[in-house]
Amino acid sequence: MEAHLRTLRLILKALDIPLDVSSIDGRIAMQKAIYLAQVAGLPLGYDFNWYVKGPYSRSLADDYYRAATEPAELGDRDLKKEYRDRLEDLSRLLRPPAGVALPQPAWLELLASWHYQRVRSGRAAAEAEQMMQRQKPHVAAEAQSAEQVLRQHGLLPA
Repeated sequence: MEAHLRTLRLILKALDIPLDVSSIDGRIAMQKAIYLAQVAGLPLGYDFNWYVKGPYSRSLADDYYRAATEPAELGDRDLKKEYRDRLEDLSRLLRPPAGVALPQPAWLELLASWHYQRVRSGRAAAEAEQMMQRQKPHVAAEAQSAEQVLRQHGLLPA
């Protein structure tokens, strides 16, 4: 297995995100978790653009489909301690907090979409919230929770 596919598998495993290409929820979870991993400082090299379900990387999709067909052996390769620490912190943010009644894929869609709109698109909170209400009404009610969680984890500028 190619090194970058092993790395992708290791990161998904560290984040407790299954390598699941069989369902839309599985693919959403992988896309958004890897987007957030890059935001948290892991230099994975995927380019993301805005798409129907939020940030999306075609090259990441190609890689997880390829990784899903490869043997599951990860070997003795491990992630750098610095990256493991970032992933440990990030894994806590990937679970919906108490009081947020969204399944994990929807929560990840919200977090990644909110970050993308606030940082990559440069929208103010009110403008991002209006956009989310138009394009993502199924998660928009929890936009303030996403703002708060992303700020707590240092993933939104002050």
